[in-house]
Amino acid sequence: MEPALRERLDEQPLAYIWRAALLLLLAEEGRHDEARALLDAMVADGVLDLGDNDPHTVTPDQATPPTLSEAVALLGDEHAAQVLYRHLRPFAGRVVVTGLGLHFLGAVDYYLGRLAATARRWADAERHFGDAIARHQEMGARPFLARARLHFAEMLLARGDPRDHGRARLLLTAALGEAEALGMAWVASRARGRLR
Repeated sequence: MEPALRERLDEQPLAYIWRAALLLLLAEEGRHDEARALLDAMVADGVLDLGDNDPHTVTPDQATPPTLSEAVALLGDEHAAQVLYRHLRPFAGRVVVTGLGLHFLGAVDYYLGRLAATARRWADAERHFGDAIARHQEMGARPFLARARLHFAEMLLARGDPRDHGRARLLLTAALGEAEALGMAWVASRARGRLR
């Protein structure tokens, strides 16, 4: 995917989504130095300065904040997580749909949970992940349910309260089962590693 993303960037240098997608790809591949350099450049260009959007307004680049949220969480950037959290917070309880409804990106609460966990806002993260899981179950969005369970479990483990361990194991076991059934190798591998 990387050559295709870089080609899109050359063609549309002002379309933030291609930079956000490349950032996520680099972060997921563990190329953190490259990803951090790209994130720094995006911050310098004002990509995180998303403004205080009216919650009823659809922006032309709706996929950028969720994609950035995943990348920022993988990089553990607390400052960027706080900025994105403030932007996405008014959209809690909704789902992200782009491309005239043809591209579903899951519950906004999932991304808020990722950002809150990165910023160590444990109570906010717990609430958002719980809401995201409920929404994904209601919609039958199994891939998003697997990811929400995985990252909710990781948040519980990161919080460091021994009382969370049993709950985290239940979430990881459910995430692993769903991921294996759906062929989600990255989620399955990560859940399996946490269960060891």
